Amino acid sequence: MKVGISRCLFYHEYFPIWEAFFSEAGVEIVVSPDTTKAILKRGLNLAHTDICLPMKIAFGHVDYLKDKVDVIFLPRIVSIEKYKYVCPKVIGFTDMVRAVVEGLPPILDPIFDTRKQPLKHSYYALGKKFGKSRAQVDRILKMGEKAKKEDNEKEIKVSGNDLSVAIISRSYLINDNLASFNLVSRLKEKGITIWTADMIDNAVIKSEASTLKKSIYYSLGERSVGAAFYFFRSSLVDGLIHLISFDCGPDALLKEFIDEEAKRSSIPYMTLIVDEHTGIEGILTRVEAFLDMVSRKKNESSFSTYGRARPRSKALL
Repeated sequence: MKVGISRCLFYHEYFPIWEAFFSEAGVEIVVSPDTTKAILKRGLNLAHTDICLPMKIAFGHVDYLKDKVDVIFLPRIVSIEKYKYVCPKVIGFTDMVRAVVEGLPPILDPIFDTRKQPLKHSYYALGKKFGKSRAQVDRILKMGEKAKKEDNEKEIKVSGNDLSVAIISRSYLINDNLASFNLVSRLKEKGITIWTADMIDNAVIKSEASTLKKSIYYSLGERSVGAAFYFFRSSLVDGLIHLISFDCGPDALLKEFIDEEAKRSSIPYMTLIVDEHTGIEGILTRVEAFLDMVSRKKNESSFSTYGRARPRSKALL
């Protein structure tokens, strides 16, 4: 049996776990390729116009897989933290796919909803379908979590020019090379150290986000806000880029909190809003100008009255 996994949405959060699970179950995994213009076009032909770019891309990935596998793994992800939710459109994605994508094979759609039970119980139920005991599933989950942690840690790259930039974004936007215009790789090629929310301890993120004194009910939104606050308030990075998708309601709202915190920080800050109509030339021009500003500001503030470099905090991994 071939199980298809689309390289979109929560793939970027949980694929190491899914890969470990299906590999241990003896199932062949077929993963859709990196997003291409052809996959995006498939998605645009299927998706409604009032959804964000990552969702449009997700339709394209599912459509790409439908003729290549026996079943498509498309979990219904409702909540990944107790009392919090993911985006409503992500919650309903499985239903939307069934409604608009023709010729679909059977969909394997376990429900991940921590409001009702811990995530591992959803994997227990899934494992039962493949003849796996709870002990076996626990072992698989540990393997997947270890692989996921190693992926996050190896993302840190020591730069050659000692310039560090944080990129705050949803995992399924920043990790999609087409949607993000390959921003992370482009900056690394310039010798810039890149930091993302995934590289900051979750407890630190929650502590920083809690200073709002308002609950953020979207898990990924809280991650963006908490990480941005941490980077603004530490001396870990020299600049911060907030990458968001046009038509994302939660990010449009949470951007206001990040903007306000940016005004209280001395760290250069820029927002990039992208959709399928965004041109790469405009993005690269803005990024180049931003990097010039970050570099100038760093050079101006590198020396105190006594010629000492400003202190830098340690990473909290």
